[in-house]
Amino acid sequence: GSVEPDNDFHMHYEVDVDSKRHINDIAKAVKGAETLYLATDPDREGEAISWHVLEALKEKKALGKQTIVRRIVFHEITKKAVLDAIAH
Repeated sequence: GSVEPDNDFHMHYEVDVDSKRHINDIAKAVKGAETLYLATDPDREGEAISWHVLEALKEKKALGKQTIVRRIVFHEITKKAVLDAIAH
């Protein structure tokens, strides 16, 4: 029931019960923010996680109309890597 073949293969997604708390925490943190940076691994799984988090935030109406959403990638968690990712 999560795919509708007769509706251009529309998909239904659900946030895992264990992840709902994290989505709620992110939604609270992003309220009023000018920019949301989605930073995950550079692979397809990381991209999928970013997409799903963004969709969950949209569903919760957690983003303001003017909130800019950016996707950033870095291969190591160091101050330099994070600042370079944000700059580019």
